[in-house]
This record gives sequence, structure tokens and C-alpha cells, in this order.
Amino acid sequence: MPRLSPFVKKRILNLRSIGYSIKDILKELLSIDDLKISRESVEAFLIRYERYGNLYNQKPPGRNRKLSYNEELQLLEMLKKDPELSLADMKEKLNNRISESTICRILARHEQVSIKTRYCQVISRENVEKRNAFASLLLYFGLC
Repeated sequence: MPRLSPFVKKRILNLRSIGYSIKDILKELLSIDDLKISRESVEAFLIRYERYGNLYNQKPPGRNRKLSYNEELQLLEMLKKDPELSLADMKEKLNNRISESTICRILARHEQVSIKTRYCQVISRENVEKRNAFASLLLYFGLC
């Protein structure tokens, strides 16, 4: 539902200050300004105006976004350039500003699939023999 414009709000306040009832305000807005507004909208605006004393809409509830919409699009562009990009790499490119779960939610919002990276230890060829020798020692002494 569209919000009341500042012009309409001022017009409602002017008519109310003259002494018009809500029903009369609606008739006036419809006949002169050709605006069809519900009684509940006018009533809610007047209550909010009496409570807060200003014409401006209140900030909507909820937490602020971690990334702006443009930053989310940049994240998607990074993923298009390199489809093998892991969540940890994306997080690093964003200077660790957000968590991997936040990146997952952003990708899901844009209908992308995300898979969290799993720990996989890479062993160099040089160390394979050393690790095998160490593992056999552990087995020999019964420490495993």
C-alpha cells in the first residue's frame, strides 16, 4: 500500500486544524483533490502525528543490512567470474566483514546455491613418507 505523500499529510493537518472530522476530511480530499484514502489511513496518520509530532514516516523495524544491494551484486559478479569460489574466499575478499552464513543467506536470496567448504588437509608429496613413518610408530607403540 502506498504511503501518504507530505502534501496529503499537510492537507489533512490543515483540514483537521480548521475543525473537520475524519469523515469530512475524506470527503474534502475526494471532492477537491480527487484522492481516495481510507479512513484508517487518515486516522492512523493523525494518531502518529499526535504521538511523534512530525510528518515523516518512522524507520521500519529490523536490523540494518550488512551489505548494500550494490555490494551484494558485486558478490554475485565475483561468483560469476569464478564459480569455484568458496565461501571462505568470498569472506576474505569482503575483508571478513560478514560471516559465511550471511553469505549463504545472500546467495539464497539471489537464488544461488552455496556449499560450505570442508576441512581437507593437503599433504605435500615430500611429507607423505614422513607421515607414514610417524603413523607406523604410533601404531607400533599402541598410541592409536
